[in-house]
Amino acid sequence: MKQLRIVYNTGELSQTGRPILRRNNIDVEDSVDPSKALQIAQVIDDTTNISCGR
Repeated sequence: MKQLRIVYNTGELSQTGRPILRRNNIDVEDSVDPSKALQIAQVIDDTTNISCGR
């Protein structure tokens, strides 16, 4: 089983002015290649109000 790591930009800044990022790992089948992983990330980006940073 592979993992797809999604990094979200929350739109907030830390006290030092750096963007606050959140990470999430999603288990995917071994057959997922980089182009399929990008499609998955785009679907997540399109269906949420949190930017994946594309």
